[in-house]
Amino acid sequence: MASFNTHLAVAKLYAKRNKIKDLASFYRGSIDPDLTDKKDTTHYGVTPNSFENAWVRVANKVDLAKFLKHNKLDNDLNLGRFLHLVTDMKFFNEFFGKKYMINAGHDQFSADLFFSYLLANPHLARKYKLPENSVDEIMGQKIQQKHFKYASDRIDQVKKDLNYSPKCIIDMDSLDRFIEEVASLELQSIALRARRS
Repeated sequence: MASFNTHLAVAKLYAKRNKIKDLASFYRGSIDPDLTDKKDTTHYGVTPNSFENAWVRVANKVDLAKFLKHNKLDNDLNLGRFLHLVTDMKFFNEFFGKKYMINAGHDQFSADLFFSYLLANPHLARKYKLPENSVDEIMGQKIQQKHFKYASDRIDQVKKDLNYSPKCIIDMDSLDRFIEEVASLELQSIALRARRS
C-alpha cells in the first residue's frame, strides 16, 4: 500500500480542490483501510495463492467495484476510503515498472518499498506540511511508531533471510507528480466507471 504520508498528501490536495465538509472524517478515511492486519478485507481485492512475484501479489489488491457494492460515497469518511483505494490501485498498477514488479520477489519488493517509504516520508512531510505524527493526530491514538517499527523489522528480516540490501524504488519527483495526478482525479466519475465494470 502507499505510505501514510502519500495518502495524506493526496487527501490534503484533493480536499483543497474539492468541497469536503468534514475534513476530519475525510482524512481518517484516507488512511483507515491500512489500519488493520486484514488489508485484503479493507481493500476488497483478491489475495493470490501464488507469491512468485510482486506483480501477482499486488495487481489485484484493490477492487473498487466491490467496495462500491458495500459502501456509498454519501459521506466524507467513505469518500476518503475510496480515495485511499484509488491511490493504492494506481500506485501499484501504474507507479512501478511492470518489469521490476515481475522480477522482484514479494519479500524483496516489500523491503525495497518500506525502505523507500522511510526515505520519502520526510520529503512528503516537508512538501505537503504534514505534522510529524499526523496519523496519530487524525486517529487519536499512537499508530505511526508501530507501523515504523514493522517496516524496520521487515527490512531487517529480508536483509538477514535473503542477504539483500534494500534499495530506493521511489523517485521523489515522480512521487510528487503521482500525488498531484491522483489528487486531481474526479472520484465520482471513477466510481461510475467502476460500478459499470
